[in-house]
Amino acid sequence: MSDHVRAALATIVDGGSLTLEDARLAMGAVMDGEATAAQLAAMLMGLRMRGETVDELAGFASAMRERVVRVDRRHLQLQLTLRPVDPESSTDADLDAVGHADATDPPAGRFHSLQAL
Repeated sequence: MSDHVRAALATIVDGGSLTLEDARLAMGAVMDGEATAAQLAAMLMGLRMRGETVDELAGFASAMRERVVRVDRRHLQLQLTLRPVDPESSTDADLDAVGHADATDPPAGRFHSLQAL
């Protein structure tokens, strides 16, 4: 169990707001796998019930940015796969021959999908 998440929970339950640093430490513990599922659920539910502050969101974002894994796009290989587009769906985007996305409904029988390897 994470002491940082436990302290954040105590603050939230008492009606307080987390400082940017407290939020960063709590989210860091979550991202590092130190928090239990129950701690994470309680923290997120408490924040949702009272609303998140700017400092809390900034602290969470900071912790995530500290743990980001950079991908060198020169080594990223993309594979084009085709799948039927559901003409009844308004959520599918149509890809034209040069790969530009068109958010309108695609014509029946068109195919699209991009998948990163």
